[in-house]
Amino acid sequence: MAIQTLQGADILATRLNAVVLVPDFFHGAAAQHDWIPPDSEEKQRLITDLIENQASIPKNVEVLREAVAAYRTVFPSVQKWAALGLCWGGKVAVLASGAETPFAVTGQVHPGRMEQADAENLTIPHIVLASKDEPADIVNHYTDILARNGIGGHVETYTTMWHGWMGARARLDEKESSAEYIRGYTQIADFFENNNPRNTSTNMAPSVLLFGVGSVGGVYLYQLQQAGCTVTAVCRSNYDAVQQHGFTLQSKQFGTVTYRPDHLVRTLSDCPPDAVYDYLIVTTKSFPASSNSRSPLAEQLQPALANRPNTTIVLAQNGIEIEPEIAAAFPANPLLSAVIYLPATQIAPGVIEYPETLNVLELGTYPADAPAAHKASAQVLAERMRAGGSDVSVLEDVQTARWAKLIVNASWNPVCALALCTDGDFLRCADPFARDLVWGIMMEIVALAKAAGVPGVDEEAAAKRMAVATRRAETRTGREPSMLQDVRQGRPFEVGAIMGNAVRLERKWGVAMPRLETVYPLAKGRYEAMVRELRMSSRA
Repeated sequence: MAIQTLQGADILATRLNAVVLVPDFFHGAAAQHDWIPPDSEEKQRLITDLIENQASIPKNVEVLREAVAAYRTVFPSVQKWAALGLCWGGKVAVLASGAETPFAVTGQVHPGRMEQADAENLTIPHIVLASKDEPADIVNHYTDILARNGIGGHVETYTTMWHGWMGARARLDEKESSAEYIRGYTQIADFFENNNPRNTSTNMAPSVLLFGVGSVGGVYLYQLQQAGCTVTAVCRSNYDAVQQHGFTLQSKQFGTVTYRPDHLVRTLSDCPPDAVYDYLIVTTKSFPASSNSRSPLAEQLQPALANRPNTTIVLAQNGIEIEPEIAAAFPANPLLSAVIYLPATQIAPGVIEYPETLNVLELGTYPADAPAAHKASAQVLAERMRAGGSDVSVLEDVQTARWAKLIVNASWNPVCALALCTDGDFLRCADPFARDLVWGIMMEIVALAKAAGVPGVDEEAAAKRMAVATRRAETRTGREPSMLQDVRQGRPFEVGAIMGNAVRLERKWGVAMPRLETVYPLAKGRYEAMVRELRMSSRA
């Protein structure tokens, strides 16, 4: 092992107060200086043999992963692991930084065998210190990828240095070379110290900021805590009750439990500026922006995300077309979209009734072709929610699930809210006209989904959902959709996200939707009347 490399390891150990291990991947074998240049068949054979055996990249990626697993038993007090690769080792380090990586942060110095595809698989903060000898186009690609994917990274080219200047080819007896050598290791130490993401390893419990902790949010708070997460709850109307008594959940799945968030705030502006949040989960009602105005949700989230580009945003809300406004407002943050089936009701401030066992979460990135780091973030959250009791699916394209839920939301939600009765009651009291109206709206959503190119939203999917309501009518039971709950409690409901966006797309795609066009203005009128009543009561 070159003395320059070992001295660099000592610098890192001193700066980070860390255990630094320098494994011998080649078991004593090494390329000899006189093999370069490979200008003979014998030299070429020797180099090829080394690359295909001791220096096999895929083989040594697994060796590195296995080494970390073994080191954990030797150093049980070490909480986080990092990897730094020099030259050939840089390729190993970056390939070990994808999904299910054992590392919190990695880096590569004057990397060898660089490829653009390697950068696209990164899921954790990563630093690249290149020399003038590395391919500039690939180094620039790393810069672009790390700027887009939101995981944290730094790329820099030391323009006066050569390949190997921080390893075996370091010239520590030359002033400039020695200074750049020390600067490089100092930069690595600073980056490792400042970049320790908590949302990329299932062994490290994420910190979650939960915005909109009512019925669904209250259940999710309990589940996330049961899964080991630290949760900060943003409680607005129920803040005083939760501060005094905590939450009480009355449920079939979890029993009756009382619990408190780890941290409680009234608004997002009240969050400590130095707090780190791996996820910001939004479980508020969805109210899209009016024309020519910024999304009200984006305005609300701004204080929490202004200096947190690594926080993953999770939109656990109803409706379609709810993601673009948030993606545009916070382009650096990973964005997940979540479709929820969880029939819970907050029957009093901080008291949640959840009488069923239906607890489904369908999760995916926005957009569907998001970077690998964003997809890894979705998997980590899914594992936590699954551990907390949800039936979780991570989908390649969650928009199909959003549209499938719209079949129910655009039909039953406004109809029950306007009729002031459950789905079962509506079918019993007004059949066959009730069935024709609801089924007609469902078929209009199916036609719109087809025009928009959304697969899997068809008549069969609608029939399954209609059958559920029919069974409730036959057994003289029924469910209160969320809009009906809101109307009965005098709260604004999601007419824009659920119906307004569908009507807007109807005109874009030229799909006839006469039933939805009739029900939408009625629901919109009821919504506006409720908003006016709330404003008047707040002034009184």
